[in-house]
Amino acid sequence: MASRKQEQEIAHRYDTFLEVMAYAAEQLLYSSPWEKNINNVLERLGQTVGACRTYIFENRSHKDQLLTSQRYEWTAPGVKPQINNPELQNFSYKAGGFQRWINLLSTDQLICGRIRDFPFSERALLSCQSVQSIAVAPIFVRDGWWGFIGFDHTRYERPLLPPEENALRTLASIFGAAISWKNIAESQEKNRHQLKQLLARERSYLQLFDAIGRIQSLFIQDANPSVLFGKVLQEALTLSESEFGLLGEIRYSKTGDSYLRTLAAGHVVCSEHGCYLRATCPTSGAEILQLKTLFNRAMNQGKAIIANHIRHDSWAAGMLSHDSQIKRFLALPFYHHNSLLGIIGIANRDKPYDKSLINYLNPLLSTCGSILDAYHNDQRRKNAESRLRLTAKVFESTVEGVIITDTKAYVVDVNEAFTHITGIARSEIMGRHLSMLQTKQEKPISFQRVRHAIKSTGQWQGELWSERKNGEIYPLWVTANAVRNSKEEITHFVAIFSDITLRKQTEQRLYYLAHHDALTGLPNRSLFLDRLEHAIHHAQRHHHRIAVLFIDLDRFKFINDTLGHPIGDILLKQVAERMRLNIRAEDTIARLGGDEFTVIIENFTDTSAISLITQKIISACEKPFNIKGNELFVSASIGVSLYPEDGHEASMLLQRADAAMYQAKKRGKSCCQFFTTEINTAATEQLALENLLRRALARKEFQLYYQPIINMESGAIVSVEALIRWVDPELGLISPNTFIPLAEENGLILPLGEWVLQTACTQAKIWNQSNPYPVRIAINLSARQLEQTDFSERVSEILKKTPLPPDHLELELTESMLINRMESSLKTLNTLKKMGCRLSLDDFGTGCSPLAYLKRFPIDTVKIDHSFVQGISIDPDDAAITTAVTTMAHSLKRAVIAKRVETREQLNFLNEIKVDEAQGYFISYPVPAEELTQKLREKSHLLS
Repeated sequence: MASRKQEQEIAHRYDTFLEVMAYAAEQLLYSSPWEKNINNVLERLGQTVGACRTYIFENRSHKDQLLTSQRYEWTAPGVKPQINNPELQNFSYKAGGFQRWINLLSTDQLICGRIRDFPFSERALLSCQSVQSIAVAPIFVRDGWWGFIGFDHTRYERPLLPPEENALRTLASIFGAAISWKNIAESQEKNRHQLKQLLARERSYLQLFDAIGRIQSLFIQDANPSVLFGKVLQEALTLSESEFGLLGEIRYSKTGDSYLRTLAAGHVVCSEHGCYLRATCPTSGAEILQLKTLFNRAMNQGKAIIANHIRHDSWAAGMLSHDSQIKRFLALPFYHHNSLLGIIGIANRDKPYDKSLINYLNPLLSTCGSILDAYHNDQRRKNAESRLRLTAKVFESTVEGVIITDTKAYVVDVNEAFTHITGIARSEIMGRHLSMLQTKQEKPISFQRVRHAIKSTGQWQGELWSERKNGEIYPLWVTANAVRNSKEEITHFVAIFSDITLRKQTEQRLYYLAHHDALTGLPNRSLFLDRLEHAIHHAQRHHHRIAVLFIDLDRFKFINDTLGHPIGDILLKQVAERMRLNIRAEDTIARLGGDEFTVIIENFTDTSAISLITQKIISACEKPFNIKGNELFVSASIGVSLYPEDGHEASMLLQRADAAMYQAKKRGKSCCQFFTTEINTAATEQLALENLLRRALARKEFQLYYQPIINMESGAIVSVEALIRWVDPELGLISPNTFIPLAEENGLILPLGEWVLQTACTQAKIWNQSNPYPVRIAINLSARQLEQTDFSERVSEILKKTPLPPDHLELELTESMLINRMESSLKTLNTLKKMGCRLSLDDFGTGCSPLAYLKRFPIDTVKIDHSFVQGISIDPDDAAITTAVTTMAHSLKRAVIAKRVETREQLNFLNEIKVDEAQGYFISYPVPAEELTQKLREKSHLLS
C-alpha cells in the first residue's frame, strides 16, 4: 500500500510539472511582454517545487574569463532577495571557486544536492546566502551554453526528485528556445529600423542639399552678412533638430590669443508657414559666456565636441548656472583649405548628439567655410578700393603738405596744402628738383643727408628750415618715407611736412612759463636750481665763491590775509622789482613761491660785499609801499650760505640759507644772518625733535596736567585749565615752550589739539558727575585750530561724544589769533558762543587794541597777563594797570582772571580790586588728574 501511494504522489507531481512546463512554453514562446512573463514562470516554478528562490543567470566572456550575472529572480515570502547582491554580478566561475560548475553545466549536466556535500570553495558563497540545498540546469542557445536556471531551499535540506530534475531540464530547454526566438525577433526589428533609417537619411540629404543651395543663393545675391550667416545658423539648427545656437569666426588679438567673434546667434521658431531664426537667445548672456569652455575645446582641438550630459560630465561640470536650460551641446568647427575659420555651436536637441550627425552636417560646414573665406576676400577687395579712394581724398584734403618725388628727388606730384604752405603753385614745382625748396642759409648737405637716411632705413623724421616763395624762412617738421615695389626696390619718396612756426613759438612760451614765476616774471625754483648748479660747476673750475641768499618777507601773511590776495600780489611784484634794482645785473634773483625769494651772487672776493647787498635789499623793503590808497610796511629776513664753505651741492646751499633765514627771524626779523655750524646744529636738533614729536603722537606719550582756578570770594575751585605735558622715554620731560611752536609750524598741533579737547572734556565730565557743583574746563586754542573751517563742528562732536554741557567748556584765545583772519575768526567764535561755550582772552593788556576786541568779539572772560600780576605788590605802575584793566573789563560785563599768582600779597591785592578768579603756584601747581580728583574730594576750596 505504501508503494502504491508513493507512486500516485510521484504521478501527481509529474502532472503538476507538466502544467508548469506548458505554462512556461505558452508564456515564453507565444506571449509578451518578455520580462514580466519570465518573472511569472519563475514564480510558478518556485511555488510548484516549494523553493525559497528561483532565478536565471546569464554568462559572458571577458578577457579570457567566463563571467555570470543574475538577471531574474523570484523569492518566497520572508526570503531575502539576491538580485541586487553585487557579488552575483559579473561573477567569475574560476576565480570564485566554481570551476566544477563550468565542467558540468557546459556538458549539459545538472548540479543539485545539499550544500554541505559541495566542495568547500562553493560552500563559502552559497552559505552566505543561507542556501541549504540547490538545483541548477544549464540553458543552451543555438548549441552554446548561455547560462543556467535553478532554485534554492534556504529553510531545510531537500533532495531533487526525478520528476523535478526532468522538469528543470525541460524548463531550461524552453528558456533556451525562448531566448533564441527573442534574438531572432530583435534582429528582424533591427533590420526594419535600419531600413527605415536608410529611407529617412535619403530624405535628410535632400533637405541638406536644398539648405546649401539656399545659402549659396543668398551669397550670390550679396546678402547682408547678418542675413547670410543667420541663414547658415538657421539651416544648421533645423537640420540638426536643435533649439538654439551660435555661429562665430575665429579671430586673433594683437597678443596672438584666439577668440570667437559672433556672426549670428539665436533660436529657431517654427510655425505652419516655416521656420525662421529669432536673433535672441532663450538663455541669459552669462550662460552663453559660460559655454566658452566648450568652444575653447573645439578651437584648441580643431574637432567637434559633443556634450550630451553637461551637468554630469566631469570636464563640463560647473560651466552653467543651476537653472540653465542648456542640456546638450555640439560644437562644430568649420575649415577652408585646412585652415580653421570658425565654429557653429548648437544646443538642446531632444536626441543625443552623435558622430553620424557630425558626418551628416559636414557638407554644410564646408559650405560655411567657403562662404566665409569668399566673403572676407570680397571685403578685402572692397576695402582696398575704398582705401584707394580715401588715399586720393586724403592726399588732396589733408592740411599737411605732401611731396612725391622719384628716386633722384625730382618732384612727381604735390597736394594743395603744399601750395598753401610754400606759396609755390603745382605747375611751378612739377619736374623740378627738391633742392629748390632749400634755404640759402641751409647747407646743401642737408637734403643729401635726408635722402641717404631714407635709402638706408626706409624713413626719416626731423626738423628742417625752408623758404617760402616770398623769401620768408620758416621751420618744418618733415616725415619722409621710401615707396617700394613688389621686388622691394625703391621707386619713389614721399614727404609729409607741416609748418611748425606756431609750435616753435608756443614751445618758447611754454619753456618760459615752466622756468619763470607767472606773477613777478622772475626765475622760478626749477630755473634757479639749474642756474645754481651751473654756477657751482663754474666756481669749481675757476676756484670762485658763491653766495646764496634766502629772503622771506616779514608781516606779508598779515597783509595778504587782511587786505586780500590782489593787494598781496601787487606788493610781491613791487618787492621783486626793488630787489632786482638792488642787486648786480649778473646776479640771479628768483621767487620760490609765496613771499620767499632767493639770490645767487657770483664773482665776489670778500663777504663784506654780500653784507652790503643784503643791507641794500633790507633797506629797500623797509620803505613804505603805496598800493591802492594803502600805505603798507614789510621787512625782509635774509639767510646767507656760501660755497664752498657751507656746501658743494645746490640743494645743500639752499637748505642752509633757509636755516639761516629762520635764525634771522628769531633774532627779531629785518636782518641778515650768515649760516653757521650752530645754526646747522639747531636745525638738526629741531628736525630730530620734529621726528620725536611725530613718534610721540603715535605712541601717545602726552599727558594732561590740570591747574585749578579759584573763585576769589569763596576760594572754591570753579575752573580747571588743561596743560599738556610731554614725557619722552629717553629725554624725559620736554617743555611745552619747546614743542608747541614746532607743532604749530609743522601742523601737528591739529591732531594734538583735538586729543587735548577730547581728553580734557572726558575728564571734566567725570569730575562733574561726583562734584557737588560744576567745574569748567579751560583749554588753550591754537591759531591753526581756529583757522579750520569745521572747527566748531569738531567741538560740537566732541561735546556730544563726551558728553559735556557746552557751558562747562571754556576756550582760551590770544590777541594774535584774533588779528589773523579776523572775519573768519569772528564767524567761528560766534558759532561757538551760540553753542554755549565760554570764551576767554588770554594775556589781556599786552596787545595794541584789546578794547576793540572786547567790544567786537563775544568774549566772556579776560585773563590779566602775568607780567602785570608779578609786579603789583612792588611796582605802582603794574598795580595801576591791573586795577584799570579789571575796572574796564567789569564795566564791559566781562569776568577777570589773574594768572600766575605766586604770593599772598598778590592774592590780597587782587581780592581788593575785585578780581573774579585767580590761578597760580600760590594756589596750586598743575597736577595730574588723579591728584586734582583727590583735591576736589577733600575740600571744596583751596584757601583757608
